[in-house]
Amino acid sequence: MYAHVKYEDNAEAVMPVWRIRNFHPSSVTDYDPSVVVYAYWRSSDGLIEDYYPAKVTVLQESLADVVKTLVASRKAVPTIFDGQPQVGSRQVAERTLSQKEKMTNTRTARNRGLRSILDRNRATKEIDEANLKDRLNAVEEENRALKAELQETRQKLERERDLCHELQATLLKKFDVIPAAATCSRCCNATEGTKEPLPFGSYREAMALVREAPHDDDIGCSGNGNNIHCLHGLQVFLFS
Repeated sequence: MYAHVKYEDNAEAVMPVWRIRNFHPSSVTDYDPSVVVYAYWRSSDGLIEDYYPAKVTVLQESLADVVKTLVASRKAVPTIFDGQPQVGSRQVAERTLSQKEKMTNTRTARNRGLRSILDRNRATKEIDEANLKDRLNAVEEENRALKAELQETRQKLERERDLCHELQATLLKKFDVIPAAATCSRCCNATEGTKEPLPFGSYREAMALVREAPHDDDIGCSGNGNNIHCLHGLQVFLFS
């Protein structure tokens, strides 16, 4: 017997019934057009050969009868897969994996391998991210420690600066200079004027002021103890 089948992709073919898996009709009417069977298919270049889902639409005793039926129905005669069946071909076809199943298994294995690689890469990435986070946390902790140390150093410097200011104020207060009432006809009027203390940073500054006072004969001055005298013998400045 011969059958006309229509595949799920709407391709059609004519073949002997032995090329249809598990299909053993007892007569030309012994088939259900709604039942899906696995019918043989081979590509034109012969590289693809397999069994695919299809439905039987015509069943006749001979190939000629199938062709007549198609012509009578005004249908084109599709590809014909004829030929003599090999010994045990049906059993072999049923026992061995089809080409499509092999391709599916190969694709599944390849996908499984790719998935394994992706899983390893994902795990490595997670480890790298964890290490990066640890390093970032360590750097942030170190930065916090450095900031705290810097703040402590600034506070220490500020306290030392305040202490220096206090010491300077104490020294300046101790060495404030008060002008005396004496005068010298040969010295400048540096001793005249206000009786308010004249602050100096040091004894040296007070001496410098007296040295800068002009004399008619360019005579300088000298200091002795807490008093500063011009060389004419008059007491010019007193330290308080």
